Amino acid sequence: MPFRIEPSLLALETHFLTCLWHIDDSGGVCPLEVFIMPPPDGEGKMPCHHSNGWGIPFVAAVKYEGKWHYAGPSEQHNPAWEPTWRNEFPLTDLRVDGSRCCLIFRGELFQLELTVEADETLPVVKTWLSVSNCSERAVVVENLSFGAFYSVRTERNIEFYSDFRQDVAGMNRHFLGYCDFQFPDDVDMVVSSGESLDSFQLAMLMLPEEPNAKSEWRSRVFASLFQQCADSPTTFHCTGTPVTGKGIADFFPMIEACAHVGFEQIVFFMGELFTNTGDYRLRSDFFPNGETDLRRLLEKIASHGMTAGVYCSYSIAWRASRIRMEHPDWECIDESGRTFDPATFGNMCFLSPWGDWIRSRLLQLVDFGFAELEIDGPTSIPCFNPAHQHRSQGEYEYRNWLWERELFQELTRRGVRFTIPRGVSYLLMGACAIPGGYTEEDFCHTDGKLLLKNYRASMAAARAKLPAWCSWGFVLAQGRYHGAEASGRSATEFEESMFSLFGYGHARYLTGEMPYGSEKTAQILQRWLALFKHWKRFFLGSQRIVRAPGADSAECVQYIADDGDALCLMYNAHNEPVRTLFPLRIGKAHTVKLSFVTKQEEAYLQCDSAGWFALEETLTPGEVKICKIHRCE
Repeated sequence: MPFRIEPSLLALETHFLTCLWHIDDSGGVCPLEVFIMPPPDGEGKMPCHHSNGWGIPFVAAVKYEGKWHYAGPSEQHNPAWEPTWRNEFPLTDLRVDGSRCCLIFRGELFQLELTVEADETLPVVKTWLSVSNCSERAVVVENLSFGAFYSVRTERNIEFYSDFRQDVAGMNRHFLGYCDFQFPDDVDMVVSSGESLDSFQLAMLMLPEEPNAKSEWRSRVFASLFQQCADSPTTFHCTGTPVTGKGIADFFPMIEACAHVGFEQIVFFMGELFTNTGDYRLRSDFFPNGETDLRRLLEKIASHGMTAGVYCSYSIAWRASRIRMEHPDWECIDESGRTFDPATFGNMCFLSPWGDWIRSRLLQLVDFGFAELEIDGPTSIPCFNPAHQHRSQGEYEYRNWLWERELFQELTRRGVRFTIPRGVSYLLMGACAIPGGYTEEDFCHTDGKLLLKNYRASMAAARAKLPAWCSWGFVLAQGRYHGAEASGRSATEFEESMFSLFGYGHARYLTGEMPYGSEKTAQILQRWLALFKHWKRFFLGSQRIVRAPGADSAECVQYIADDGDALCLMYNAHNEPVRTLFPLRIGKAHTVKLSFVTKQEEAYLQCDSAGWFALEETLTPGEVKICKIHRCE
């Protein structure tokens, strides 16, 4: 177990972190030493903090009645902190359960419960705080906070992620060797006697500095934190509206085309099935029999072994929607009383009756049989409507977060995937995919060699920060999307588009009216889909960009599975043959066996003592080479 309790001491020790807390007779808790040992070898301790007579001002804190109240050292005399801080919450209980430790502090009005969870095999620690009102009167809690160890000497090795909808921030005391995390604005929540208030969850990652090693370890940690992302299906994102007037049969050619090449899911875009974003009333031209016809459409998709998803928004109601025209009082308003343009910002407030209404509509989509909701819409616009359930912007943000968290938990309980165009915090809240660091324009405009090259270059850069299996990239197939159009694409250009998507590990999306334009491009897409599904365990592993898109060399991406074997994808996007030396690494093996997927050929190569070896290959224009790399002990 990573936690150890001794007289006057709490110790947390893993391969990646050492942290010692001193507990005095009065219940004060003061960190003594904090070291991180970033992977991969865990050697060379990097101090975040050590006992120098100053200590750290607090372990946890709650703000009420206009003042911060702290749990930490009994008394803090550091002249850098004014005024002197004293412990107001003595430690009353200490519980260890496997990889989790809970510190309980009790004060005059509140009990603070700080939970720290450490992973013994991965460089990650999670922390969160709960505050309970143990008095007999209601108290307004303005904010919550807990400290995390940080240092200018280790800042490049530590990353923080939280599940709150906005960036959480401390008081910028990094120069003193630590920082504290709190809600960005005071939440101003009324907590009655016996009630509690929860903070966000914070994940601290301790990573090496070398870019590929950092990417690999971050990917391993994310795999443990975002397990719901691993089963992302290969998806066609339908944005075309058929016009033949046959009802749901209009969609059958697209469904047959997706089944022909092996897609696992079809997601319908805005307007294909419903009247508009906001009302979600079925289109009468496609569904004259209402829900009966919709269920027939979903059964048709299921008969081909595919699931169905649908675009929706929880914060947008179009101008022409019935719900917006009937309930203008549900909209967010700014300080001047003006509403927001739904086409630009989103416009509806969760904390008005809209929240209950849209939640019921989204759950109705689940009841219809949609396996995935592609949730859209910004959630960061302000609202100053005094008729809604919030008194300040901090409370507005906190209550919005609680609303979202409850919705996402319900979707998770029902086994429904959801995607959202936000940040990593939403992956911690249960999303199965978020953007990979691009704008939609980057995705759409992928016609032409130069744009495709730029697209892959941005994907290679972003994949180092966010694994492809928990983010989306998409390529415009045949048809239109957001003003962009692709049609008549040559086989070589289509091949390059597919490498741009699947070569960097993405399962989603191809977007457009049809997934391909000819049988020749169908064969290319079918081959890439089959390859992705067959080698999925590698794409779910960590990724190394060996050769990013460049002027002279061929590209090369290496995926490393949990068992240590690897998959290597090479691609020549140039108009002439390219011979390139690829430096590859597969752990501490003596020899590796290379099995080329695209041809019946095997080769054995020697590694150095660190597992590095060199693969030299010649690729013809537009050629893709794929090889499996197996360690020979």
